[in-house]
Amino acid sequence: MVYLCYIRLEIVNYSWWLSQTMRMYDYCRCLHIIWLHLVISCFMKERSNLRLYNLYRDQLLILHKMTLYRQYENYICPFCLKSFSEETVNSLSLEDAPQESLGGSKVALTCKKCNNSFGRSIDCHLVNYIESIEVRRFPEGLQKKVTVVNPKTRTSTNALLKIESDQFKLCIPKRINNPAILKRELPQWTENSLLNLEFAEDVNKRLPKNIAAAIMKNAYVLLYAKLGYTFLVNPYYDVLREQLLNPGKDILPEGLFHFGRIFPSDGIYATNDKFTRGFFVQYTLRKRQPHTCVGFIPAPCISYEQAVDSLKKMHPDSRLLCSIIDGDKEYISNYAAIKQVLEWTQNRYTIWPSSNQTLK
Repeated sequence: MVYLCYIRLEIVNYSWWLSQTMRMYDYCRCLHIIWLHLVISCFMKERSNLRLYNLYRDQLLILHKMTLYRQYENYICPFCLKSFSEETVNSLSLEDAPQESLGGSKVALTCKKCNNSFGRSIDCHLVNYIESIEVRRFPEGLQKKVTVVNPKTRTSTNALLKIESDQFKLCIPKRINNPAILKRELPQWTENSLLNLEFAEDVNKRLPKNIAAAIMKNAYVLLYAKLGYTFLVNPYYDVLREQLLNPGKDILPEGLFHFGRIFPSDGIYATNDKFTRGFFVQYTLRKRQPHTCVGFIPAPCISYEQAVDSLKKMHPDSRLLCSIIDGDKEYISNYAAIKQVLEWTQNRYTIWPSSNQTLK
């Protein structure tokens, strides 16, 4: 009798067991798809890392044949200059320039230690700075926690600010406010009431020196992605690398970057002026709105102080002959192009043979 009851129970609940089995099957299928996606992503990432590894390592061999630098058998991180063999390529990671959260893309290969260090020390400061700029412009679609302060009573109320179709909306959640204060304050908020909005921000996470270092780091990475080690291995740039790794220190003079557009389009521009010999790297940060930055990296034939002094002396009517650097990876593997870059950076009287633009 017990046995028959058990059979009947199984038959009654068969549909339930079937639904659970199908649900488990769908779950395992999803896991398999996710696992397959991760495997493919890791494979493609490793292939991309290896491609960049071989491309820039081969340039080091070209530079060695030109008897410029000592022989580098392996890839070296453009920041810390540590060597990495092909077997340790997994110790390298793709670097974004600009930051991925600001519309950038992966353009260079750096060691994971430098990559992670920059993310914590300087990149987050630039992201927070751009966020603080945009919040104060009240762009459409903004949702931000704010503190509403009544200037008459100096009473604070927590709220959520929403910008929808040019309309300002303040949502007042009861769970994060004192009910007694809400009962007293809200009736005082009339159509013509004057209220102050305070944004909760941590100024320690957007320090000016760290923001400046992040802007210069982006310019450095973009320049390295275009020209490689051709002259960046020069000890002249050790102070620049040290400044990026230690943003709180005063190592380089101020004045090597600018917020705002200078050239018609983003790119790298070589200046043919003998007193301002170097590279302007213009790029755009994109979050909700575009923000253009320009970093200037001097050539080894002039000092950083001289470069900053020359830039500060420029006025709105000043003219500076610049040449845009074009060519996809041409300056990485082409012997003649590498030689051209070296001659230009070492001799302040040579002219970059490219299309010219006048900077005002």
